[in-house]
This record gives sequence, C-alpha cells and structure tokens, in this order.
Amino acid sequence: MLFDEEKAKDIVEKYGLSKNKIAVWRSNNNIPNKYNKKEYSIYSDMANKQIPIIRKQMFKIMEARKLKLVVVNDICGFPKNKLSREIQKKGVLKYDEYIRLIENINSLKRQTEKALEALKSKNKNCLDNYFNNEMLNLMALFENNLIIYTKITQSRKNARKSFPFEYTNDIERCLFTLLLELKLIIIYLYYQAEFSTL
Repeated sequence: MLFDEEKAKDIVEKYGLSKNKIAVWRSNNNIPNKYNKKEYSIYSDMANKQIPIIRKQMFKIMEARKLKLVVVNDICGFPKNKLSREIQKKGVLKYDEYIRLIENINSLKRQTEKALEALKSKNKNCLDNYFNNEMLNLMALFENNLIIYTKITQSRKNARKSFPFEYTNDIERCLFTLLLELKLIIIYLYYQAEFSTL
C-alpha cells in the first residue's frame, strides 16, 4: 500500500514496531501489505519465521541421539516406533500424545537440573541414579568421550567405585547442553501440540 504518515504511525503503534520503520516506509513510499490484512498478527509472523529455525535445531538435537527414542517411545506408551515416524514426518502425534511426551521430557529436564545440583554438591548416589536413566544415551551425551563414559558407567554399576568428579567441568558442560536442548524440545513440542493438531 502507498505510504501514508498517519497510517504508518498507527501501524507502528499497533504492532509495537520501531519508529525507524516509518522512515524506511517513507523513503520507499510504501507500507508492506501484510499490515493491511485484518488477520495479520506480528506474533504469528514471528512464529512463522522462528519455527523453521527451531525445527532445524530439533533435528540436530535428535541426530545427536542423546535420547534413546525407542525408550522414550515406550515410556510414553506409544505404539512401536511412533515417535521415530513422527520425527521422520511419516506419522502424526495427537494432542494428548504430545502432552505425554512433554511430561516425560519435562521430567527428564527436572532430573537433569537435580543432577547438576548433585554434581556441585558431589552427591554420588544422586548422580548414579540420574545416569541410570534409560532414556539417556551416555556415550552421545558425553560426545563420545570414552574415558568419562567408562568411569560413569563403572560408578553407577558399582557402589564402591568413585564418581569421576575430576571431570566435573566436562560433565557439567554436557549436562547444561542437554538441559538447554531439553528446554528447546519442550518449547517445540508445545508449539506442535497447539498448532499441528488443529
């Protein structure tokens, strides 16, 4: 649409845009048509731009295989390979299935937060319990670091073996990364639950 000073000011105010937009539109003698549509929402526009980026990041996370999808699938009570088919876009989850998946991922997120606290307080039992979680692929979690993987595996299988606290920084980095990834997964799943099941 052609530039109109009053209309531009109204749009900037309505959508909370930068006042610099007015100058850009004035110099182009044009206001983007998307602002003229009745159903236009700046939030849906932002979501439409961000979701592909989040989806791409999700696939990177899944490719890292830090979570055992077969185990997550079973814990959620899904039919065999349903989660794998969903990730490959060969299947669809229903709203209640997304919610079940979110609950389980959220539970793992809380456990990861507790494990980080246990790492700081050097609580071997809590850490051994955490690393016994069947959903976790420890080798992938520790980025194929065989030394950390072996020491943690020995610790969790044998109460007499000490936990490898000498690798606290590396373990903490891996757990923080996992925690961020779990949060991203939860956000993505909420989005999918709300908008892909309509």
